[in-house]
Amino acid sequence: MEPTSVGTDKKLSKKERKKAKKQETVEMEVDEVETGKSAVVETEKKISKSEKKAKEQVPEQVKELKVSAEEPKEGGEERRKKRKKGTVAAEPEEETVKEDGPPKKKRKNKTGLADPDDDKTLTNQARKALLYAFEQFRRPDKWKFQKARQNWLVRNIWSAEAIPEAYEPLLIKYLSETKGGVRENLIKSCRTILEPQPATQEPVPAPKQVDPPKEGAKPATGGALVMPVVEKAPDPIKQARAKLILQALESFVDPET
Repeated sequence: MEPTSVGTDKKLSKKERKKAKKQETVEMEVDEVETGKSAVVETEKKISKSEKKAKEQVPEQVKELKVSAEEPKEGGEERRKKRKKGTVAAEPEEETVKEDGPPKKKRKNKTGLADPDDDKTLTNQARKALLYAFEQFRRPDKWKFQKARQNWLVRNIWSAEAIPEAYEPLLIKYLSETKGGVRENLIKSCRTILEPQPATQEPVPAPKQVDPPKEGAKPATGGALVMPVVEKAPDPIKQARAKLILQALESFVDPET
């Protein structure tokens, strides 16, 4: 009986050993899983904390940006309200600067003559012709002769509408320096305007007689009656310009001669 009990004890001990080993391996695996889970949980906690911090920081930055963007708008609205109420004077608007470069400065007019460049009352042809004459005295080194512009000035010399009175000194100064046939023709036309014109007579036809002549009356002849023509008054603007132009032409001395 004793040997049988000893064998069973040995068998049981082996089974128990196997169970114990299995339990140990299982416990080890469980421990590893638990440690892995704990590590994952810790990393998740860290990530969630970092995300929360980032989320908290983002709205603060957005708020700052909104506040900085809204500040000038609020200031502009307050200024508009104050302007409407009349409490604050309107501030001058900032001048827009062109990207191409600074605007060209206009040269000072040192000629003493009227500048037709900015005169909007002039026609396009008048502005071009007068500006051509003006450039001769403002920038003589870059001035070039243009026959078409000079012809326009000569044609419209007596017109106060085409060439206003403000540009008479410019016109006279330019014409005083003309040469050749243009100069001679100007002198002749000025002298003819200033010379007194004799009164002329023209024949006026007599009216035809329709009714028969009465007894003792002489029949009307078909001749013409000579009547003096009423002399027209001279144009004062034309005479004044002719006098000034003639004086300038006769007194001008060409420096080249």
